[in-house]
Amino acid sequence: MKKSIAITWIFLFTILLASCSKPNYPPILTKEPANTPAPPEFTYIHSDDVPLEFQNNTNSYYGFYENYLYFKSKSVLYKIDPMTGVKTTVCPDPVCNHEDENCKLFSISSAFCVKDGVFYFDKLVMGSIGTEESISSFDFLSTELKSLYDRTECSRQYVRMMVYDGYIYFYRSYFKEEEEKSPEDKIFISDLVGVNLKNGKMIDVIVYDDSVRDDLIGCEDGYIYLCEPRGGIFRVKAGTVLPEKEYIYSFEENNLSSFYPDRMALSDGYIYYHTTDEDGTSFWKIPTSGGEPERLAADSTIKADYCYYTENFIYYSAVSQKIIGKNHGEDLYCDVYDIRRVSYDGVMEKVFCEFPEGYETYSLSGNYIVVGNYIYTHTYDWGELKEIYSDSDCRYDEGHIGAVARINIQTGEVDYIGWY
Repeated sequence: MKKSIAITWIFLFTILLASCSKPNYPPILTKEPANTPAPPEFTYIHSDDVPLEFQNNTNSYYGFYENYLYFKSKSVLYKIDPMTGVKTTVCPDPVCNHEDENCKLFSISSAFCVKDGVFYFDKLVMGSIGTEESISSFDFLSTELKSLYDRTECSRQYVRMMVYDGYIYFYRSYFKEEEEKSPEDKIFISDLVGVNLKNGKMIDVIVYDDSVRDDLIGCEDGYIYLCEPRGGIFRVKAGTVLPEKEYIYSFEENNLSSFYPDRMALSDGYIYYHTTDEDGTSFWKIPTSGGEPERLAADSTIKADYCYYTENFIYYSAVSQKIIGKNHGEDLYCDVYDIRRVSYDGVMEKVFCEFPEGYETYSLSGNYIVVGNYIYTHTYDWGELKEIYSDSDCRYDEGHIGAVARINIQTGEVDYIGWY
């Protein structure tokens, strides 16, 4: 009799464990619905298309290196194997909880990049003794953590950093008192500096007198390429203290309103960028040796607000809104991104418009990365917030972080990985 009871308990416990397993597709709301069908087995569709190394955009969530997708979530670094969708932490310590300053890869702030097996990042720790911020490096093989530059002037997130020819380049920021004004009247300065990765010596590359700052585009052929916010593209010799500016192109004044200097790319002797105006979106390239811009393609039906560059395509998108319900009689909207792409020889096509029916409460965070046949992006889960907020901006700020969405470009299927 006791043996029969024991067998029954083992059987029930096995059923309970099976019923608690989380499917690969997360639920629409924060609670899993009953009778959720098992998702189809994922089969990776291979493609050799990968992101360009040097591209300037507002994406601070993702990086790609040696067939792994690196992404930041709650200041912790993870990596995803695109072929399997398996998510793991990059910190190799098996007993580390990755949620405090004892973790070598904790407190990743706004910028990071990977080069030659080393992860470079802006480390920001807010502890009991105050705020500590530094440009740091973590060697994947040796697991050695180094501080390359301790930031002491002021706390402000980095916009961009890049590694090239033995140097890491980033913006050193500080507050400067204006002459003939009180000490409270300060302006924010961001000088471009470089740190030699062998000896740790820092050099000034560009020093500014006011709050205006140039946008880093990329490095190639021994030069650093930048764009002035007023429309001039120039280059300076890499690894040189305060090098002379060599201008490649200056935009006409009437083009500046439609130009995005912070969303450019550099590859194989060309700088790529896009413009938007009443005629839609146009894509251009300028040779790094100088010359007139060449228009690659134009889309008259969309005004792109984000671009991402791979070796084969330029992906671009614009946000729109979709009604997903009612709140106190008012329409409730969810942001939807219309994603398209254009090849470098001018062939254009639509890629993805919105999540499939049943996933309306998920919304893209705006930034994404493309690897092969897949788009990866953060999502926000509105869930029960549909019943609370009618204002889209307010709901965006308060939305629960959802998961990394993996969008199949060929089929339009959406798979959720890296569930938080």
